[in-house]
Amino acid sequence: MKPALVVALGALVACGAPARDAGRAPGDTQRVAPADSAAREPHVATPTASDTLWLYAADPARDAIPSDATEAKLIARFGASNVRRDTIPLGEGEFVNGTVLFPDDDRRRLQITWRDTVARAVPATENVADSPSLWTVAPGIRMGTSLAELEALNGKPFTLLGFGWDYAGTVSSWEGGRLDSLIGPGRGRMRVIVRLYPDSAYEALIGQVQGDHVFPSSHPAMRAMNPRVYALTLAP
Repeated sequence: MKPALVVALGALVACGAPARDAGRAPGDTQRVAPADSAAREPHVATPTASDTLWLYAADPARDAIPSDATEAKLIARFGASNVRRDTIPLGEGEFVNGTVLFPDDDRRRLQITWRDTVARAVPATENVADSPSLWTVAPGIRMGTSLAELEALNGKPFTLLGFGWDYAGTVSSWEGGRLDSLIGPGRGRMRVIVRLYPDSAYEALIGQVQGDHVFPSSHPAMRAMNPRVYALTLAP
C-alpha cells in the first residue's frame, strides 16, 4: 500500500471510525435500498445553507471550516450553543479533546480535532459519520452517495479497499478521474477520505471483495452491491 494512503488511513482511524464486520453495514441500522447499478448520473448536492454545509467546497472561501479555524472563531460564526467541547473517539477505547459543531443536530453534526490542542486551533481532522447528513464534498459527494454515482462524478471507475476490516471501503485512488484532486494534499494540507459500505443484505457478495486488498469499482460484486458512502473525513 502506498505510504500516503497509510498516513491518510491512520488519520481516519483517529476520527473514531469503527471497525466493520463483513456482514454488517455501518452507520444506521436501517437498510438502504440498493440503487440500480446501471444508473450513472451524478448525484449533485443542493445544500439549503451552503455556507455552513460545505465540508470541502469547489471554492475554498465557501468551506465551513477554513484551514486557519479556531474554536473561538467557530463560536463567533455559528454561536456558542452550536459549538461544544467534547471528547472525540480515536479508536480502541482512546479519546482526544476536540470540538463538535452542531452537536444537537444529527444532519449537521461535525467532529473536529485540533493540531494545537491547548489553543484549540488549526483543524487536524474533520469527520462526519451521521446519516443522513447535509455535509457535502464538491462536486456532490455526501453520506449515502453510491458507488455508481461516484463513478459518474469521477468520469471513470476508481479503486477502493475491501470490506470486513478497519479500513473497509476506503477509496484508495480515483485513477486519474475528475475526483483525483481529493485524494492528494489539498488546501491546508488536508485531503478528503471517502469510505463506502454495502447494505448487509449483500453478505454473500461481500466475501468476494473483502480484506486488505485493493479492488476496482468495476468489479462485478462491487457493481452488484453498489455500496454507499458512510464516512467523510478531512485529514492530512
